[in-house]
Amino acid sequence: ESATPSYDSQLGGRVVFDRNFVIPVEVLPNATERVFGYIYSVSTPREGAVLAWNPESFREMRSKEYISDGIYFGFLFSLVFFNFALYLTIKQISHFYAGAFQLCIGLILFISLGYGPIFVFPNYQIFTIPAIGIIFTCAGLFSGLCSISIFHMKESNKSLYDIWRGVIGFSALQIPI
Repeated sequence: ESATPSYDSQLGGRVVFDRNFVIPVEVLPNATERVFGYIYSVSTPREGAVLAWNPESFREMRSKEYISDGIYFGFLFSLVFFNFALYLTIKQISHFYAGAFQLCIGLILFISLGYGPIFVFPNYQIFTIPAIGIIFTCAGLFSGLCSISIFHMKESNKSLYDIWRGVIGFSALQIPI
C-alpha cells in the first residue's frame, strides 16, 4: 500500500516545516520499501543525498542544528548592530559600510542555508537565487566602499582611489535585474 503525502502550497510544497525538503515515509518493521524521487535543479546537474531517520533522532539533530545556527546568526547580527550603533555614535561612515557588508554576508548565509524559503520568501522561492546575486553584489560594493573609507584613499592615494571607484562601478553593473 502506498500513501501519497499531502503537500502544502507554502514552502514550495514541503510536507515538514524544515529548511530542507523532508518527506516522511512510514515503513513497517522488517519491511522493505522502495522510494523514488525526482530532483529538479535550476542550474547544473546535482546529486541529492537520501537519509533515513527515525522521527525522534531527526528532531534531536535538527534542534541542535537550529540552536547552533541561532547562536551563529545572533552573534553575526549583533556585530551588524554594533557597527551601525558605532556609526550613529561617532559618525564615521566606514562603520556603516562595514555593518552593511556584514549584513549582506549574513543574509547570503541565511538564505543559502535554506532559511530563505522559510523566513524570507515563504511563498516566492523563485526569488531566492536572484536575491543571493543581488545581495552578493551589494556585499562587494559595501566592502569596496569600506576599504576606501578606512584607508582614506581619496586623500592618501588618488590613483588607487580611482581604481577602486572603477572596480566598485563595474561591480554595480553586475547586479542581476
